[in-house]
Amino acid sequence: MIKLNGKSYFESKDIEEIKKDSIFYIHNVIDPDNNGYNYDYLFLCTKEELNFVIFGIESFRNTLMWEFASETAISMSIIDTRFNTSIFSEDLMISYNDYHLSPNKRTTLDMHKFENWLKTQGTIIFYNFLRKYNK
Repeated sequence: MIKLNGKSYFESKDIEEIKKDSIFYIHNVIDPDNNGYNYDYLFLCTKEELNFVIFGIESFRNTLMWEFASETAISMSIIDTRFNTSIFSEDLMISYNDYHLSPNKRTTLDMHKFENWLKTQGTIIFYNFLRKYNK
């Protein structure tokens, strides 16, 4: 990270390192209540489900990397803006518990909503790591 006028800015190499840390965390959860956000569901996810979480991390990383086409470093306010536009709306998601509550009644739409939820969880995990590094 670099500091300009007392503000911290992320360089592309910082984004890459934090992405790696986020993916490592998914497979090695130490604090399931990290940053006040509960990650208990990670203990229950299958490998395929974790891949969707990782896809969410990588997608958000790609979104942030586009910023470097015109900038050499990005601020947390840019990351906040991109985060808010990267997550799925509530009506397009179904949580882990709701999805697994009635396996006999799952539809294809439920499956897509669950995948959206998993991707959003990856985005949230990566975003929380960025916030943590920004402090």
